[in-house]
Amino acid sequence: GALGSMLVDQLRRRAVPVAGADRLMLMSSLAVRDLLSLLRAALDSGDDLSVAEVLRSPLGGVDEEGLFALATGRAPRESLWSRLQDRAADWPVAHALLGEAIDGADYARPHEILQKALVRHGGRARIRARLNPEEEDAVDELLAQSLAYEKAETPTLAGFLAWMEAAGDLALKREMGRAGDAVRVMTVHGAKGLE
Repeated sequence: GALGSMLVDQLRRRAVPVAGADRLMLMSSLAVRDLLSLLRAALDSGDDLSVAEVLRSPLGGVDEEGLFALATGRAPRESLWSRLQDRAADWPVAHALLGEAIDGADYARPHEILQKALVRHGGRARIRARLNPEEEDAVDELLAQSLAYEKAETPTLAGFLAWMEAAGDLALKREMGRAGDAVRVMTVHGAKGLE
């Protein structure tokens, strides 16, 4: 909970190598929420909130002033996405990322869209540079969830988003061996049996 997060933050501030907590709540991860916003924006390019979330995330890389410049002065009913299309040269990374996701929304599988955002468009590197290292575990789990969904259901964006919402906040239990030479903050329950 809050105590575990505070411990991890304080260890990082003191330059102590820390591998994060033993459990990570998937939907609490900023990177996961950013990637799900990308899928929502792909599904509905007129969803200005989701588009704005992607733009301000490490995926889009648009700063606050840039988002303000895009959002203000729009014509009535002009979406943020259409404004970005008009000014693609100013934010080429964000435009390419959103454009490919929106173009693939009707036929691409959720895992495919996520993979392209993370690899082809450099999203994983930007997440790693801007957010906590433990966010990578959450991103990997989201990719695993997308593959599990595709095995169980017809792979559609709307279906995957509904499936993730229905699953609630999944707890990702991390293995001790993956911590390496870093501190792993654990609950008492998670630490049972380590003696």
